[in-house]
Amino acid sequence: MQTLLKTGMRPVTAKAFYRLPETNQFCELIEGELVMPPSPDPSHQTIAGTIFGELCLYLRDRPLGTVYHAPLDVELSPVNVYQPEVLFVSEGRRDRVKRKRVVGAPDLVVEVLSPSTARYDQGDKLLRYARSGVVEMWLVDPEDRQVQVYRFDREDPIKPKQVLGGGDVLRTDLLPGFEMPLGRFFLMA
Repeated sequence: MQTLLKTGMRPVTAKAFYRLPETNQFCELIEGELVMPPSPDPSHQTIAGTIFGELCLYLRDRPLGTVYHAPLDVELSPVNVYQPEVLFVSEGRRDRVKRKRVVGAPDLVVEVLSPSTARYDQGDKLLRYARSGVVEMWLVDPEDRQVQVYRFDREDPIKPKQVLGGGDVLRTDLLPGFEMPLGRFFLMA
């Protein structure tokens, strides 16, 4: 993981982050530190694309909200701007979608682990998602072929509600009737 900009005791702010040149390179502001990992591998991209596609198909005939994929900035605080691989914003939170970014917590975020981002995804980002009002997070581990489902409205939000494997079906209360068999999903990656 490459740190692009670090100012010691003074964190980089979202305001400074948005003054950087526009890029399609994955770049996030995590607790005031600007980080840029290498590009994801094909397996990572296949998983993220499959999830995005499944959610798009589900939402096509259901006006529940909109699904987006990276790169799209999600500003959660003045020192935290993330780019989850996939995110869902319900119609009830539609006002958070601005012209260039999402400001505030989406309903659902999906992070696909990779060696360069796992410590952030399982640490600072997970905690920030829990504290900022994200309802649900899917943490996908391509190596172990598992999906950890976090529901942040629970008593112990940083403990997964479910850990699903290749033979399981991913469902969510956020999207009634949505089902994604993980066996097929991991076979494509």
